[in-house]
Amino acid sequence: MTSHYSPPHSCQHCERIVIGCTTAGANGVIQSPAGHDMTKDKLVFDITFRELLAASSSGCQLCRWILNTKAISRQLLQASPELLNNGHRVEPSNLKYLAHADDEDPNSLRPSLLEAIRDQGPEIQDYILIAATDPPFVGFGAEEFQKDLYSIRYFGLCDPRTKLVPYRTVSSLQIFTTEQDPAAKVISTRPMQHEPSQCLDAISSWLQNCRENHTGCRYTALRSRAHSRSVIPKRLVHIRKVEGQLLQLSLEGTDGMDESPPFAALSYCWGGTQTFTYDQSNSLKLTSSIPLDRLPATVRDAVTVCSQLGLDYLWVDSICILQDSERDKAIEIAKMPYIYGGAAVVIAASRARSAWDGFLGTRTPFPEAMPTFQLPWRSADNQLGTVMIMPLEIHPEPIDRRGWTFQEQLLSTRMIEFGTRQTRCTCRENIPEPGSPAGYVDGWRIGRDVGSSNVYDRTWDVIESDFQDGWNHVVLRYTERKLTFGTDRPLAISGIAEQCSSLGAYEYFAGLWKHSINVGLLWTVVARDRMSRPQKYQGPTWSWLAVNSAVFNLQENNNRWNSEQFNAEVVSIQTEPVNAEAPFGATRDGSGRLRIRGRLARAIYHSDNSREADFEQSSAHSIDITTPYGKVNADLYLDCVDDTLEEEQSISGNRPAIALEIRSASAGPSLFTFGLVLRPTVDNPVLSFDTLEGDMATFTRIGVFEYGTSLADFKSRSPVDDVGWGERTERELDCFRDVEPRVIEII
Repeated sequence: MTSHYSPPHSCQHCERIVIGCTTAGANGVIQSPAGHDMTKDKLVFDITFRELLAASSSGCQLCRWILNTKAISRQLLQASPELLNNGHRVEPSNLKYLAHADDEDPNSLRPSLLEAIRDQGPEIQDYILIAATDPPFVGFGAEEFQKDLYSIRYFGLCDPRTKLVPYRTVSSLQIFTTEQDPAAKVISTRPMQHEPSQCLDAISSWLQNCRENHTGCRYTALRSRAHSRSVIPKRLVHIRKVEGQLLQLSLEGTDGMDESPPFAALSYCWGGTQTFTYDQSNSLKLTSSIPLDRLPATVRDAVTVCSQLGLDYLWVDSICILQDSERDKAIEIAKMPYIYGGAAVVIAASRARSAWDGFLGTRTPFPEAMPTFQLPWRSADNQLGTVMIMPLEIHPEPIDRRGWTFQEQLLSTRMIEFGTRQTRCTCRENIPEPGSPAGYVDGWRIGRDVGSSNVYDRTWDVIESDFQDGWNHVVLRYTERKLTFGTDRPLAISGIAEQCSSLGAYEYFAGLWKHSINVGLLWTVVARDRMSRPQKYQGPTWSWLAVNSAVFNLQENNNRWNSEQFNAEVVSIQTEPVNAEAPFGATRDGSGRLRIRGRLARAIYHSDNSREADFEQSSAHSIDITTPYGKVNADLYLDCVDDTLEEEQSISGNRPAIALEIRSASAGPSLFTFGLVLRPTVDNPVLSFDTLEGDMATFTRIGVFEYGTSLADFKSRSPVDDVGWGERTERELDCFRDVEPRVIEII
């Protein structure tokens, strides 16, 4: 294995920073020579800040890096009185302060650890060096030993008097070791293989083994139909070897084939407009010859991989789909479940940001000047080894940010991922998870990088066991990714939708499922990702396809409910596909109509700047709902940014709306009501905001509301002698109880 690392730094001072343990104490607790406790979730080193400074001055590059890297200062942390005057011991429970919300405060950032402790008193000299790891350090019991360590999340300085950690570094360091080192039995990460092309023979062996021995990969539901005449790709790139060396390419139609030949499918990032595509101007030329030197580097590399693996055919969307024919695109996109599910293997160009980057070139995931440090490892049985640490931040691959590649990867049976740090082969019988070996890797992690976007997981198992929760998971993961064109949002998930539909003959309507429509309607957007409403039609407003933000479902954690009741009934739902041959694709403008019977109430929504928005839900808006028992104030989660800005029909800055109750639930002593927030259509002559009388009215959705409170809270606010508080509380919490249901239409 070729590795291009600069020689790691090691010195007598580094030898004191031991990744592991020193002396086993009673009950699995480790006592360091300095006398403080080894915690169950942090590494505590036998080195003080005074000694850290001295080591840096003596030339220790690691100590110098710790002192000079960007840091966080939280000097205002206060210790509870019972923590004081307990000597020198650092208890495990007290180091929880290492990960604190204040770390997100930009005012806490400092240019370096030295700058963070500037002007501190002499007591800082006795602070102890600690480290937080990922996964957390579990300690050393007789039977339980650390399974793996991927990284040091940060180094920190712990006050031995208060047991708090007011100063810590920001950057993380990756931990790895060689295959032969004794530390390898715990540390699974290996040095990177810098030449991806050198692993193609090993990939070929893995592919052959999967074909011959993995029954579950040979006979999937998708593969069983993937070779039928109706769903095989219309065109494939044919790869021929001339005189055993030179490659000749041509675009070959499959009309004359009884079934699809074995082929690879490419999953990659376009990265902008493609300069070489298949269109009506060059269709005749490409059927006779495709100039290899004109292809983008990523496609050329895919051809090389196919040739090495003995595959004569390759499917690439930009070449195998007629790019200037909307009909051809719709038909071929509808085949994607079978193209990616039926491919002999999917080649994922994970590291390539664009089609021109390629993925077989030498890996250079870090600058040459990036330092590497060598530290001692000591196991629970006192065996010594060596690990390396490197300040390398792990980020998702470029392909993990692209919307189209989500279904390309999730639908695949076998996949080769050419990543920034490693090449990984996975299949249906070898699905990798963090820390778990699976398939083949040429270096780095045996499992997924912690925090990376792992789409190729057990999603199908989740969907089959709990369909709606599984679908909610798919929608969140998909909508977190980006699409160049918002109108692609229904298309780039259509293959997954078709596959889900086949699991139970479920009816699909613009991103929602008829059998669970009441739950599906309660989607909302991630607050910090909220965008303006798209200018072009992407779907009906009741569907998350109509927005371009990341989306999750308010009912995702529905296992917390003691009881629940759906109070709205779908009368009818209809959508018309843009293309009849792609029923799971885009919906024709204006065709998405949902008729629903439910209880309605007038409402006013407004901004409340005193409320703070968290990551998922924005409670910066509220809605006053008028009920037979007065007004109730509920949290409002708007779908789009511009819904907060429209001033039509506004009254003193407040905006009229209609609240539609969907669901009520209880959790312990608390009761909740969830529903949609609607606005009448502009051309609706029947309904005004002052009345809900008249014929069936048409609305558009602008958000969802949530109202809930505790019975105990109501009781505490009621007079002691008020015997009727319980009944009034029940009425207020079930504020739609005496409202007569009516049928409305949402478009």
